[in-house]
Amino acid sequence: MAANKYYALRQSGLLLLLLVWIVAPGEARGQMLYKYIDEDGTYVITDNPPPEFKLVPDSPPDVMEEKRLELEKEKEKIQTAREVQEIRTTREEKIRAARSEWERAKSYEENYRLNMQQTANYSQRLYWRAMLDKQQKVVEEKKKQLDELMSLP
Repeated sequence: MAANKYYALRQSGLLLLLLVWIVAPGEARGQMLYKYIDEDGTYVITDNPPPEFKLVPDSPPDVMEEKRLELEKEKEKIQTAREVQEIRTTREEKIRAARSEWERAKSYEENYRLNMQQTANYSQRLYWRAMLDKQQKVVEEKKKQLDELMSLP
């Protein structure tokens, strides 16, 4: 009886060993392979390249590097577009501010003119006349500033 157990154990051990040997991957030994492009433009992989062939690098060109460069170019374009937009908006804001200052100065000038016309006293009229002259100079300066901003590209 012990012999039968030993024989059965031996049979199952051999079977297990055979199974492991079949399933376990072996070491693959191969020779050098060459990759090239033939006359038709197709890739060929072989162990015997023809004497005239174009070498192709083992790895494709760095696609990620190309994409990174493209993204950097796009970012530069976006950055320049933002800078141009910021310049435009600051220019528009400056023009808007200059226009409002010019309009305010014109309204002050009109108020000084009305005050000058409504006063009956000579000294008060001289006072408002002096204020009107100063305000006209301010209006001219504001108009020049506005024109300069409007003429900028």
